[in-house]
Amino acid sequence: MEQISIYEILGYTDDPIFNKLKKMKVNEVLELNGFSVERTQNDWFEIKNNEFHELCSSLENCYKTIQNLICPIIKGFYFYA
Repeated sequence: MEQISIYEILGYTDDPIFNKLKKMKVNEVLELNGFSVERTQNDWFEIKNNEFHELCSSLENCYKTIQNLICPIIKGFYFYA
C-alpha cells in the first residue's frame, strides 16, 4: 500500500504549505521543518539544509519536493490507496 496525503485528494491548492510558497517574494526565505526555502532572483526555489540542496524551476516542483521531504512530519493525515 502507498500512503498519500489528504491534499492529493483535495488538491494541493488547498494546502497551506503550497499557499505559503506561492506568496513568497524574490529573496524571501521560508523555514519549513529544518529546511530553508528561498525564492531566488531568477524566480527559482532553492531548498536546502545541512544535508540537502536542490533548485526547483517551478512552484509545483518545489511543492512536490518539499512534500516528499517533510510530508510525514507536517501533515500527519494519510489515506491508504
